[in-house]
Amino acid sequence: ETRNKVIKSFREKAELSMQDARKLEEGLFNAACPLGLLEGEGFRSYQRNFLRISQHLRKQGAGNLRQRLSDGELRLEEVAFRPDEDLQTEAQRQQILADRLSGLQEAMGGAQEVEGTVTQEYMCPRCRSNHTLYKDVQTGWHNDQQDVTILVQCLDCGERWKANDDHGLGG
Repeated sequence: ETRNKVIKSFREKAELSMQDARKLEEGLFNAACPLGLLEGEGFRSYQRNFLRISQHLRKQGAGNLRQRLSDGELRLEEVAFRPDEDLQTEAQRQQILADRLSGLQEAMGGAQEVEGTVTQEYMCPRCRSNHTLYKDVQTGWHNDQQDVTILVQCLDCGERWKANDDHGLGG
């Protein structure tokens, strides 16, 4: 009975023929219930994958799952075995990628403004470029004298290093 309800739902959501809806459900059953039993964990997997596929079938726009199925780009029996990325439209994949990059950039402190003075006095230890930027940073007070560290950044590859410090630990 559950399987018949799923077939009916696929027919309605994707406007599939009875034969195609059965093939889609059969693929779902085979992916979720490899032992052929619709119970326990197999039943839960069947439900999860049914919801997942249903969501993809509802998506609109160019390259949606319904269109790709009707064009024969994807086989009905294999849909349930495919990861979400394969079932998404190109626009959805691009949006997810843009969101990931935006989140990564935000997590790293956003697009940071370059601060300091552009110079050719320093050579990058990584790429050997002398297109650099430096900034003097006060690092503390010792023996009534101010310690200053020069932080350098390569404008070509982004490498950062200490040019010198009063403790002799700089590069």
